[in-house]
Amino acid sequence: VRLARATFHTPIPPSLRTWSRQPPSQLSGYEMLQQLTAAERSSSLTALHILRGMGRRERARQLYRMILPSPAYMRRRYPHVPWPLAYPYRWFDAARKLLPSLMRRPG
Repeated sequence: VRLARATFHTPIPPSLRTWSRQPPSQLSGYEMLQQLTAAERSSSLTALHILRGMGRRERARQLYRMILPSPAYMRRRYPHVPWPLAYPYRWFDAARKLLPSLMRRPG
């Protein structure tokens, strides 16, 4: 916001000025953001949290796309692996990242 104001001379509404003066730890959702962006958190665990917020159909559709992306995507994403073998490579890589994160999770 401050950069936008400095660059474009955009006026900042009073409520936003008050909000920006608060310490980050007092902002709503700050702790959740810290947890979601922690360095030790895997992208697979983040994907699981995103899936939890979806309805049953959307979740099933997204899971299918995540588990079995198109062959064209697999060729681009894993050029060093023959594309049929890229699927197990992807699954094991996701499991390798996800399992340690799940093991560290509290209760």
